[in-house]
Amino acid sequence: METGRIFDTKEFAVYDGEGIRVTYFLQGCPLRCEWCHNPEGQPVEGGRTVRSVEIIDEIRDYAVMWKGCTGGVTFSGGEPLMQEAFLAEIMDGIGDVSKAIETSAAVRGQVFQNICRRADFVYVDLKLMDEEQHRRYTGISNRLILDNIRWLAGTDIPCTVRIPMIPGVNATEENYRQTAEFLAGLPRKLPVELLPYNTLTRAKYDAIHKEYRISFDEEDAVCEDTQIFTRYGIPCGIL
Repeated sequence: METGRIFDTKEFAVYDGEGIRVTYFLQGCPLRCEWCHNPEGQPVEGGRTVRSVEIIDEIRDYAVMWKGCTGGVTFSGGEPLMQEAFLAEIMDGIGDVSKAIETSAAVRGQVFQNICRRADFVYVDLKLMDEEQHRRYTGISNRLILDNIRWLAGTDIPCTVRIPMIPGVNATEENYRQTAEFLAGLPRKLPVELLPYNTLTRAKYDAIHKEYRISFDEEDAVCEDTQIFTRYGIPCGIL
């Protein structure tokens, strides 16, 4: 059995997929987004070490809650796909339980495809279209992310693109237009959800004794014009 690291579990989650869900937050992330709202999940060495069979058994126990209603399990992070073997073993071991993943798509294509093929639903982040700005605010290029989204759009795996609305960074008409143009050119129109900026993030950094160091102004205007996407035929809403 594989072992992995998990830094949190959220029961009765309602924004991580259809119905009532349990969300597991897997340790480790290749991005260093200035606004990260799970900073404790960034380093690979954090969290608690567990065997895949322990999580499989937990999920089977949770499945009692979903009898007669819609529900399932969601794997988030950090970046859950950084623990590919551990995650794959869990997803294979829980049978027909509804499985969703929340991913930055900042992993090798082979890893991305391996896990996505096991999922019933995929939420994928697309933070910035401009590569230079993406490097500035997340620490890495967005090329791998865009390639993985292109592949995902060529499958029939249900998925939604999520954009966190960061004031002065990506919550702009220009970034939305560039994103809409990119998505409009894919094999299918992936729906978009705009995620409001998390104003409680600073308190989380205080709790782990880490400085919340940002180079943008939290008071800057945020564009909430979903019509920028709908004009390109892309369904869009604000979560």
